[in-house]
Amino acid sequence: MLLLIDGDLIAFRCSVVHNSSPDAGLAKMETTEMLHRIIGNLNADEYRIFLSGTENFRKDIDPDYKANRKNQARPIWLEDVREYLIQEWRAEVTDWYEADDAIGINMVENATIVSIDKDLKQIPGRHFNFVTNTFDLIDEVQARRNFYKQFLIGDVADNITGVAGIGKVKAERIIGCLYDEMDMFQTVRMYYDDDERLLKNGRLLHILRSETDEWNFPSAPSSETEPQQ
Repeated sequence: MLLLIDGDLIAFRCSVVHNSSPDAGLAKMETTEMLHRIIGNLNADEYRIFLSGTENFRKDIDPDYKANRKNQARPIWLEDVREYLIQEWRAEVTDWYEADDAIGINMVENATIVSIDKDLKQIPGRHFNFVTNTFDLIDEVQARRNFYKQFLIGDVADNITGVAGIGKVKAERIIGCLYDEMDMFQTVRMYYDDDERLLKNGRLLHILRSETDEWNFPSAPSSETEPQQ
């Protein structure tokens, strides 16, 4: 089994819990223990750990992407733990896209995604939550539903605005009964009534499946449903 591990969340959780420590030693120890536990419990043959780099194509799409995080204090030992992951655990730092995208790009049939990030639930396959120690198996239909529900909900953490008045429960009621992607898209489009914002949010929310991937409106029989650039 190949594990695709969200190093951003590992680094953050292990550093924040030891934020008051006099040095990075305990945070690094926490990181080692967590990774050994994950790899051992899943009996993994292979693992890859991904960390987000500084360059991010989403900021070219929307300069306000994650702008709400600018004034948030970062854990003191976060950079030390990230460097530890790179030096001791061969963590791979992404360029131009995020760790989530690297996981989506490298997802294969025998792999398990290790994360607690809801965004990755738009990727079909086996998912392991390293906090609750639980598995989810996401099929193609559920993955598409998760993506289109996110359009409606938005993503407060990433400064992406969805549709006013729609939260998780209402989004599930709207999208959860649909199976065809075009039906999901047209339903979301009806709630937006703004193709430019819809396209922008789709490209911000979409987890890449290849390095040249770019989300666009799904194919439709009429030119009337083509995106307005």
